[in-house]
Amino acid sequence: MSNHIDRFENLGDNCEFAFYLRFSGVDEASLFRWTLVKNYWSLLNLIQSDFQGLFELENLRPSWHDMVLDTKYDMCFHTKMYSENINGKWLWNQDNEELNDIFLEEKNKISYLVSKFKSSLTNKNRIFVIKNNANDLDDFTIHLSKEISKHGDAKILYVKSDGMNYANNKEKTERVANNLYLTYIDKFAEYNKADNLSKNGWNNVIRNALLKM
Repeated sequence: MSNHIDRFENLGDNCEFAFYLRFSGVDEASLFRWTLVKNYWSLLNLIQSDFQGLFELENLRPSWHDMVLDTKYDMCFHTKMYSENINGKWLWNQDNEELNDIFLEEKNKISYLVSKFKSSLTNKNRIFVIKNNANDLDDFTIHLSKEISKHGDAKILYVKSDGMNYANNKEKTERVANNLYLTYIDKFAEYNKADNLSKNGWNNVIRNALLKM
């Protein structure tokens, strides 16, 4: 399994799968690896619009001490544009000149990661992993699979948590569409403890996926 785990790339909704990749020895940078996707339909719009207007300074708002919200696409990125919460409102720590310098450096990095992501879309061996703790992405993943198929041969692995029936579903990886597969995990990590994940559960996800994909 370790020889093929680098086929997998995080597509959200948070950094749980990114932590799993890191724990498994894979630490390659990718656009959505540490990104918090707050609205998946905005993610679809982002791909459809060829990433136009992503990570522009006028759309960025501080959302945590080391995270910034892109209000155009409703996504949060880790950042060195640090902020602090003052009277319930997140405010930048830097003056405008310093903020702009950091932004330009991070914008270049985002542009590079966008290029990598576009290359991944054309890679028939690439598997994008997508999940959310509510398990309510069924309709979205169908639309996403259609959009991704326009750009190349990459595949999507939609992971659902299934604690109640996991014993029956733990070996299942079902093909839902040409490039879309569905599989199951025993549980997801809580959002505020994304690194407290089910290592065995994710191992099983990867193992089953590689048998089918």
